Parts: sequence; structure tokens; C-alpha cells
Amino acid sequence: MDSQQAKRVLALYRADVADPNDTLMAEALEQIQRDPELAAWFERQSATNQAIRAKLKAIPVPAGLQRRILENQSTRSRLIPFPRLALVGLAAAAAVALTFFIWQTVQTEPTGTFDRLVDNFARRLQRPPVYFPQMEFVSTNQLELRAWFQTKGVSTNYVLPGALEKLAGEGAAVVPWQNHKVCSLCLTNVATGSEVWAFVADNANFPKAPIPGKKPELKRVLKMMTASWSAGDKVYLIVAAANEETMLDYLH
Repeated sequence: MDSQQAKRVLALYRADVADPNDTLMAEALEQIQRDPELAAWFERQSATNQAIRAKLKAIPVPAGLQRRILENQSTRSRLIPFPRLALVGLAAAAAVALTFFIWQTVQTEPTGTFDRLVDNFARRLQRPPVYFPQMEFVSTNQLELRAWFQTKGVSTNYVLPGALEKLAGEGAAVVPWQNHKVCSLCLTNVATGSEVWAFVADNANFPKAPIPGKKPELKRVLKMMTASWSAGDKVYLIVAAANEETMLDYLH
């Protein structure tokens, strides 16, 4: 199943009524883990569905509605008075307008921005059970990881902070994002046994990327702390299960 097929299947996904035996839906959900762009779309789609359902559930049910429906069913020839019909039409129109407004609000967020990548990658690192990203090359030596990136045709002129350069490597991968390539390094803090993820990409590929020369921007995403900045022609993202103080130590 490719991403376009998965998108058509996932358009019907509802978490509270999902069938655990639906193999087609399960396959589509697995495709999310392999395609960051599809994952970003699915998050927006799910948020839209939840917002619409919440708004519709908040609409109060008129007293005696069930009785009136049953009465209308028992007398098929009975005409619905115009005022009531008008209210039904207005309610339907309001629901359509609400759907359109929420959809437009979600869709106006630029999907290719670096902020979207930061949020998406940090969340995916915390989403079980699939490990993200899947390591394509494994080594404890960062020089070997850099050499492997060269074989994949991606730029390796990145410069990590000294504290990160001293960490042991675990593995590397090239992650696709919005038709661009992102270098991913998994590093290990041997002293604490914790993992630190470093993502590097070309600055020019991301609208609203951090301005070169500015201090790294720290942001918490659920249980992860992120740090992002630009230097030269590269933009960097560090993700770790750490507090702000520990993250700052990694950036020295």
C-alpha cells in the first residue's frame, strides 16, 4: 500500500469505532510510520474530525425530539411545518459552514515549515510501537555515521555541538520530509543511558527556519525537549528526553 492509497483509507478512520481486525486500516496506519508527510496529514485530519465532532456534540438536543420524530414516522402524510423545516435547513447549513471553517483553519498552517517538522519528529519519537526512524546504518563511531551519509548522497558538512560530538553513536538514517532529505543520527549518553536524536537538513528547504546566528530555540513537545537552530546552510534539531538544563549542556 502506498501513501495515496493509505490516505484514502485513513480518511475513514475514527479512533473510537476502529475495528482491530481491519487489516486494511492496520496497513494504512503502518504506512504513517514510514511517511512523515502522510503522518502530518493524518494528524491534521484527525484534529479536524475531533473538532467537528466536539462541536456537533455540543449542540443541545431539543426536548421531545424523539417523540416528534416517531410521530412523523407514524403519519407519513403529515407535512412538516415550514418553520421547523427552516430550522433543520439552518442547522444543516451551520454544520457545513462549521466544517468548512475548521478545515480551512487547519489547512492554512504551512505543512513544510520547520516548526511542523520539529513537532512531528518529536511526537513520532514518542509514538509506540514503531521505532522512528528505522536505523539504516548502525555504528558507535560518529565518523562512520558521517561516512555512511556520504554514500547516500546527502551533504555531510554539518557541525554538531562539542558535547554531542563526544557522545557514542547508535545509528543513522535518511528521513524523507516534504520531498527533502533529513539526516538523522541516534546518539547515546553512556553516562545516563539515554538517547539523543540529532536531525540535520538544508536550511533553504524549510520556510521559517531559525535565523542563522540566533541562540537555539528550546521547546517541549510532550515528554521530549527539543532544541533547534541554524548555522551556515544547515538547520538542526536535537530531541531528547531531558529537562532544559540538560539540553543546554548538550549544546555546549
